Amino acid sequence: MEATRRVAFLCSGFNGLTQQVWTALAPRFAASILVVGPQWDRLLDFKPHLVLAPYLNLRIPEFVYSQVPCLVLHPGPHGLGGPSSLNWAILEGRKDWAACIFEARQGWDEGPLWAEQSFELPKGSVIQLYRRTIAPQATALYQRAILRLWQGGDPLPRGEFRYQRRLTSADLEIDWSRPAEDLLAVVQAGDSQPGAWGEIEGKRYGLFGARLSAPQGRPGELLGFEESAALVACGKGSLKFSRLMPEGQVKLRAIEALKREE
Repeated sequence: MEATRRVAFLCSGFNGLTQQVWTALAPRFAASILVVGPQWDRLLDFKPHLVLAPYLNLRIPEFVYSQVPCLVLHPGPHGLGGPSSLNWAILEGRKDWAACIFEARQGWDEGPLWAEQSFELPKGSVIQLYRRTIAPQATALYQRAILRLWQGGDPLPRGEFRYQRRLTSADLEIDWSRPAEDLLAVVQAGDSQPGAWGEIEGKRYGLFGARLSAPQGRPGELLGFEESAALVACGKGSLKFSRLMPEGQVKLRAIEALKREE
């Protein structure tokens, strides 16, 4: 059946997750196309039998999903929707998690459910969990969803649904008086988007690539550097940052960002 179908791969960016799904699934279809961003006319001109959206941070409009089934990968369980589900899970310290495939509808993440996989959520940043946990399951999830859809099966049952708003940097403001372990989750919830922000030596920085460390000092104090990483004291323990982003600038190695501001 796949060998006779045309499939469009829709994404907001050709990241590692999209590349993995594209590489694994595109050769299985009669024809395929990669559409990056809201190029709706180009997508529909291709006349696909199916649209796969493994990494998407925008809504698919009704005039698209009403013409062709659009299967979206959601890095969260079917009961929790919104564009920042995985970010909120890290911030809240969730342990039980899931990834699912749903069909696009008007409500964000509220369409028919075609596949879901539960798992224990390991510790790590958003980008790490995408690479190590979500991406390895994406292809198998899509295969299950496509099979169920094209064999005429019914969607999986959906229970209660809760929409979670988009996480912003305002939700991730750093208070250095808190323990390092608590602040690690805050930084990881925003790495790499939208980013946690905190003050170091009187100036604000976006904080990325955090790891726990043992040295102690006055909360917010720059304790020094370990190679190119900056060590900052917390209420208990400290955090080591590999990357910092001065306001209005790009991410830099931490030592470069702080030396530049001297």
